[in-house]
Amino acid sequence: MNAAETKAREDQIRTSVMDYMHYDGCDRWRLDDHQWCGVYLLADGFGSLTIDQAVEQCYDWSHVRDSSEAALSVMWDAICSLHNRAMLKTANDSEARLNEWWAKQYQNK
Repeated sequence: MNAAETKAREDQIRTSVMDYMHYDGCDRWRLDDHQWCGVYLLADGFGSLTIDQAVEQCYDWSHVRDSSEAALSVMWDAICSLHNRAMLKTANDSEARLNEWWAKQYQNK
């Protein structure tokens, strides 16, 4: 793949991720809140975030928008895996952190 093809592929991935992750993206409705949070934690715009940090920052959109091409690629793979109902192999750590956070929230009630 030449540089122009690589750039075009990166642009397509970025656009696709934005369509799923932005609050008014045309595909946002395709992910439930739990799935969306798992994908959000794969972003690296603010570095690696815990679920608590993401909540504290109110899921700041800049975390997704400012992500590296590598993180966007991982996010897109995760979104594609969700659509295929496959296990989210690239997000196991994020999913575990999210599940732990949810468990803590229910214990506190």
